[in-house]
Amino acid sequence: MEVRPIMKSVKSLLFVFVAVFAFSIASCATGEKPVTEVEPTADQLEKEQMEEVSRLEQEELDALKRDESLQDEVRSMDFVPGELVNVYFDFDRYNLKPEAKAALENNAEWIKANPDKKIQIEGHCDERGTEEYNLALGEKRATTTKAYLVSLGVNDNDIYTISYGEEKPVDTDHTQEAWAKNRRAEFKVTEQ
Repeated sequence: MEVRPIMKSVKSLLFVFVAVFAFSIASCATGEKPVTEVEPTADQLEKEQMEEVSRLEQEELDALKRDESLQDEVRSMDFVPGELVNVYFDFDRYNLKPEAKAALENNAEWIKANPDKKIQIEGHCDERGTEEYNLALGEKRATTTKAYLVSLGVNDNDIYTISYGEEKPVDTDHTQEAWAKNRRAEFKVTEQ
């Protein structure tokens, strides 16, 4: 029996084993892990939602830059001296803009002149964002509105707040104009 062909076969086999072993070590050294489906964490979901909100906010800002007249239309919406008027908010905000404060000064005078009435302030949002997020944002809008009225001398007990989030839009279109109308604190008058 000839030893050389056997030695060649053993060497070839040994070479294959060494190559496979080296390849296995190299793939481990790169840190590559097998691909598996992983449920996103709450932090990842929140980060994704905040990125989506930022993207939507940027889209809205771009649209408002294209149509400055929309701002003037929203500012003048429903403002009639001597009557209660709604106030409007920027996307994802609950702070009062100067035009909202002017409208609320008008509302404060009306409320003080009608002490037999109770006022419900409803916080509303546009359709973007989760239901829970919009309910919380609507509550902040209503609460901020009430706090400003109280700072103007309105009796705290004459006003109560509620949030409807995105549940009661005044405009059901899916446009910047519709969303601007839906981001509001709306006033309802009730008897004592």
